[in-house]
Amino acid sequence: MPRDGATFSGRQCLGKSQRDRGLRVDRRGIEHRNGRIRRRNQQADLGAAEDDSLCATLHETFDDGAIGVARFGALDLTTAAPDRIVRAGLVQIPEGREILARLTVRENLELGAWARRDSRSAHREIAGSMEQFPILGQRRDLPAGQLSGGEQQILAIARGLLARPKLLLLDEPSLGLAPQMVDTVFEVIQRIHNEGVTILLVEQNALRALEIADRAYVVETGRILLSGSGASLRRNPEVQKAYLGG
Repeated sequence: MPRDGATFSGRQCLGKSQRDRGLRVDRRGIEHRNGRIRRRNQQADLGAAEDDSLCATLHETFDDGAIGVARFGALDLTTAAPDRIVRAGLVQIPEGREILARLTVRENLELGAWARRDSRSAHREIAGSMEQFPILGQRRDLPAGQLSGGEQQILAIARGLLARPKLLLLDEPSLGLAPQMVDTVFEVIQRIHNEGVTILLVEQNALRALEIADRAYVVETGRILLSGSGASLRRNPEVQKAYLGG
């Protein structure tokens, strides 16, 4: 496993964000037996229930009293402080985006780089983000709360990228977005992956997730029912019937 890989087992939480969210997986782990996320893969977890978010989907995978550990490379995520987790390269973009509505778009982007010590480089990358995502440059001085839902999701993704993630956790990025913005968000996710960022995506839009995932998992009430490549699950009759309207 690469040094910056992630392993998970038992009943532990990866880390905390603004709302005390994390990632939990069952004893089989994301990769079933060895609990590994391979570097540069794009993995998708598909759920049907409304509460199948990155945390809620997987909280129920544990029996009461189960114990275990969660590691990202050599870092023990069960004891590490949130700032150490982010500096190690594990970054979550939570369900609901959780941008700071009263701060400007630029100020939200600056928060994405708060853990970095290379301030000059960070400021250059903030400027680059506003070029990469022109809508953010156009809205840079507006309160982030005035952006549309899709624009806020782009802002949340750009903010996460400024932390220079080695593993990016994306929780329901298309939730509540208009169809056109769903297309835009998935194009951004694919572009990020093509640039070499490893992504773990939890998404209820099964078709779009399977189109871009290297590996995928069907999760219901916290249990992994099926797994395989995105292409193989897209062809699976059970998946087509339950998730793709086939």
